[in-house]
Amino acid sequence: MGRWTSSFAEGVHRRQQLPGDRVFGRLRVQDWSRLVEDFRKARFGHLALREEASKKGGKLASLLETHGEYWWAFYELKFPAHLAAVCIGLGWDAKLREIRQTENPTRAFLEFASDEDKREDNPLTDLEPAEQAVFANLLLGVCYSMEAVGYFGLSVNQLLEKARNGDSSALFRAVSVDRCVLVTWTASRLIARKQLEGDKRFFASLFKRMKSPHAGRKQYADLRYFHEVLREVGALDGTKTEDLLQLVGDTLSLYPTRGEDPVKGLRTLFAAWGKESTR
Repeated sequence: MGRWTSSFAEGVHRRQQLPGDRVFGRLRVQDWSRLVEDFRKARFGHLALREEASKKGGKLASLLETHGEYWWAFYELKFPAHLAAVCIGLGWDAKLREIRQTENPTRAFLEFASDEDKREDNPLTDLEPAEQAVFANLLLGVCYSMEAVGYFGLSVNQLLEKARNGDSSALFRAVSVDRCVLVTWTASRLIARKQLEGDKRFFASLFKRMKSPHAGRKQYADLRYFHEVLREVGALDGTKTEDLLQLVGDTLSLYPTRGEDPVKGLRTLFAAWGKESTR
C-alpha cells in the first residue's frame, strides 16, 4: 500500500510543476530557476572565498595580510553602492548602464550574469595586488551581507543604517552575522554613547548576540533571501499563497511541500518576514 501511496504522491507532485513561462513579478518561472541556480553557485563561492581568506599561508590570506583586511569599512555604504563597487571592479559598469535601459532589466541582468559565469578568463588578474585586495574586501563584505539577508531580510549595510537611526537591536543582528561590525564607525559611536550612559542592558544584549544567529533563522535562510527578491520584483503583490508554494516549494525546492498544511506555514512565514522587513 505504501508503494502505491508514494507513487500517487509523486504523480501529484509532478502535476504541480509550473510552466516555464508563468510569470511571478517581472520574472518567468524559468528565470527564477536560473536565479536559484546562480544563487547557490554564489553561496558556494562565498564560502570558498571565506575559507581561502582564512587559510594561513594561502594566496588570498597572504594578499589580505599584506594589503589589509577592511571589508567591514564598506558596511557604512548604502548596500546598492556596495554592490555597485563590486560591479565596477568586475568591469560591468558600462554593461549595467545598458541593461538599465532594457524593457526588463532584472531578466536582462540574469542573462548577462549567466553568460559572464561561463567566461574562462578572470578580469581580476590584470589588477595590481593592492587593487585585488580592495576587490576581495568588497566581496567579503557582500558575502556577509547576503548571509544577513538570509537570516534577517536586510543586509549588514541596511542593519547598520537602522542602528544609526536609533535601532540598537539592528546592531545586535548585524554583529551576530559578522563580529567585525563592532569596529565600524556606526558601532563605535553607539557603543561609546551606551558606555557613557552606563547602559548595562545594552552590553548584556550585545555580548549575547555575538553568537551566530539562532538555528531557527538558519533553517530557511535561502527562502528568506528569495522572499526579499520576490518582494523587490513585485511577485508578492496579489499572488495567492498556493501559487507561491508551487514556485518556492515544488519548482525551486526552497520550502517543504509535504506536511500538515504547507500553504498555511508559508503564509505565516511570509507574513512574519514582511513585518520584520518594514520595521
